[in-house]
Amino acid sequence: MRAKALALLTVGLLAGMAAPAARAEIGVGLEGGYFVPNDNSFRQLFKEGPAEGFSIHLRTRQGFGALLFLDYYTATAHLQGETFKVTAYPVSLQALYYLDESPHISPFIAAGISDVMGYETNVTANKKIGSNKVGLGGSLGAEFGARSWRVRPYFRFSYMEIPGQSAVQGINLSGYTMVAGATVNFGKPKKPAKPAP
Repeated sequence: MRAKALALLTVGLLAGMAAPAARAEIGVGLEGGYFVPNDNSFRQLFKEGPAEGFSIHLRTRQGFGALLFLDYYTATAHLQGETFKVTAYPVSLQALYYLDESPHISPFIAAGISDVMGYETNVTANKKIGSNKVGLGGSLGAEFGARSWRVRPYFRFSYMEIPGQSAVQGINLSGYTMVAGATVNFGKPKKPAKPAP
């Protein structure tokens, strides 16, 4: 599981390093959100709660790009005299499309794959349990601001396969997150040079 998430992170970083050659803007930002899990077992045990992390985006002049998110989520619960704690790092790599090229108000949509680096621990029994599989992710929102900085309120969702019966209380971070973020941007999308006559 960790290897898959690290692979996603590597792909995102390589895309960022390729930004100048792609005549693109690259942005780095911090985010905070409120996560609502879809899985009933997970939600009953750990409820809803805050999540935070960082993002990297790549944006070309044509409105296309890529988004990489890496979040941090932790929660503790008590059930029948036992203590459970989940510590997870949800990561998602998504293809991005801006519906408007203006940097001042730019609605966008994105879709891609999601995974989770992390674990859940039965603290009382001192035992790690749970897992998840690579799933789907998507985002919908808008960016506001100038070329060099922007704020990004948006809605993000993830769908992951429910863990097997041997890990009924396992990590399954399917759900949605209401997010607010701020980015600092470098470079800007440029028109390709016209060929010489």
